[in-house]
Amino acid sequence: MMIEAINLTKSYNNVPILKGVSLTINKGEVVAIVGPSGAGKSTLLQLLGTLDSPDSGEVRINGQLLTALKDNQLSAFRNTNIGFVFQFHHLLPEFTALENVCLPAYIKGSLSQAEITAQAIELMRYLGIESRVSHKPSQLSGGEQQRVAVARALINKPAVIFADEPSGNLDTQHAHELHELFFKLSKDFEQTFVIVTHNNELAKMANKLFVMRDGKLVNE
Repeated sequence: MMIEAINLTKSYNNVPILKGVSLTINKGEVVAIVGPSGAGKSTLLQLLGTLDSPDSGEVRINGQLLTALKDNQLSAFRNTNIGFVFQFHHLLPEFTALENVCLPAYIKGSLSQAEITAQAIELMRYLGIESRVSHKPSQLSGGEQQRVAVARALINKPAVIFADEPSGNLDTQHAHELHELFFKLSKDFEQTFVIVTHNNELAKMANKLFVMRDGKLVNE
């Protein structure tokens, strides 16, 4: 089991957003979370990804109880074990594609700059963007920018990657290519993905599908 969430609740301004959500996700699964806007999907993703804390309940990733960690411990765990891919790639415009990919590994600080660069180039080669290492984000297509974001999420070899509408800003062809890439990574490296999406193609491809409505999981 890669992820276990038990009875998560979350409110903002006394408005309940999550109302006792529990789920389990296994290593190597590509999991989709779907539901109408306002159902609590992104809030659930933020709690699972440690970007926010639940009001009550527990989250475990790879056996580690995250709700027991202090802020500095949680930050270290997040940088080492979790990757993020968002609808808008959030690449730093002044840096090259290669530099953007390397940044999380620089922050982690466990490898030399030469080792980080070598790993980043290998990742970019695997993702088919090795010819774009020296390009700035403004010189890349939308699909290429999102692949750089995926490489950045992978650089620290995370246990799980959380993605929030990762293909929402892509055309149909690039969205399909990104979806295929997720499943290739899952197959080749047993990479776990948890993806909030409105994309029906991706939802149908997923190994596991969670449906949310009104702050609860209504179907799996």
